[in-house]
Amino acid sequence: MRLCRRTHLDDCFVGVESRDALESEDSRLWLERTLGGYDKYRTLHDVRSRCRTGRGPLPQQRARRRASLPHPERMARSAPTFGLSPSEKRVLDLLTDHPMLPRGHLGRWLGVSEGRVSQVMHSLVDTWGLIERHGQRGCVRYTLSDGGIRHIAHRDRAQLPAARETWSTALTRGRNGRRRHLGHRIDTWARQTKHSDAVTWFLSELAAETLADDSSELLWTIPTERATRSVRRGEPVIAPDAVGELIAGDSHVPFYLECEHRARHPRGVRAKLRPYLRYYSRGKPEDDHPPFPFTLFVVDGQDVEETYARTSAGMRAMTVPMLVSCRPVLERSGILGRSWRPLWEPVSPRLRLSELRAYRWDGLYNVMRRDGDV
Repeated sequence: MRLCRRTHLDDCFVGVESRDALESEDSRLWLERTLGGYDKYRTLHDVRSRCRTGRGPLPQQRARRRASLPHPERMARSAPTFGLSPSEKRVLDLLTDHPMLPRGHLGRWLGVSEGRVSQVMHSLVDTWGLIERHGQRGCVRYTLSDGGIRHIAHRDRAQLPAARETWSTALTRGRNGRRRHLGHRIDTWARQTKHSDAVTWFLSELAAETLADDSSELLWTIPTERATRSVRRGEPVIAPDAVGELIAGDSHVPFYLECEHRARHPRGVRAKLRPYLRYYSRGKPEDDHPPFPFTLFVVDGQDVEETYARTSAGMRAMTVPMLVSCRPVLERSGILGRSWRPLWEPVSPRLRLSELRAYRWDGLYNVMRRDGDV
């Protein structure tokens, strides 16, 4: 009431009880400030009467109106949220994580026929306008359109300018005058197209293989932008290209993916492996990605794969759960096949990912051991 006096609020009533009590018509619970400086308690009926311009009987209270939803067909026509199929929503999620995704990789990822890909993309590109098509036949890529960016921003309750600065294909100029894409994810793809395609090839092939194998399942993956792990301030960081979790047969395989095209010689390979050695030795994976993750290195050819094996054999600390393979072997034997060389045992035969259940991480000595070994 002191606030009402200071601000000269004359027609003001203050309630000091609970809501149930205040809604009572006959209880004197409403405090009124009067012009003479005296405060009086009034009933809710008195308050409502004094606030009316006339002094006649109170009108009967109207029935509460309830909001009604529009017709479902009109909702589906006007809002993509209500009209998109699960497959179309899945495509939007994939293109949000991996912009400029090649058509072939998309089909493998979804595990559908070419005709079904055409059907889904016709709806998203031509009907809803959420996806842009880039390239010619045989080299088609898909990414979010401006309408798709608006939809994603609304869906995720994100700021539209920030979303455009992530995924927009519009051209602009940087500080040095160089023409670039407004979206930094698109600009990164333009500078690292080969690397981005290698990552999406691996993940899409892995998804296709697990769909075809009843004993395997790809539980989830997240891309580069959300996969960075740091070791310690001031030290080199590991930045896997993707992080995921896989069930292969009886093996539970959390993994970091590294598609490497630059480290091809012993010096570069050692520089690439050292941050991972520090990362595993400090026990960080237990916090970042329980259970303990494996790191999968994918390189261009068997000569580079052999360089990784020879270099790791000469590193005394190479006892951590890292494996290497190359694309020709993966294309021939499959990602789930006998394609992987364990860097902690570089002279051993190739392994299947399902065979990793035979190994465990010894956190006391920071080494990989076979089950049963002391």
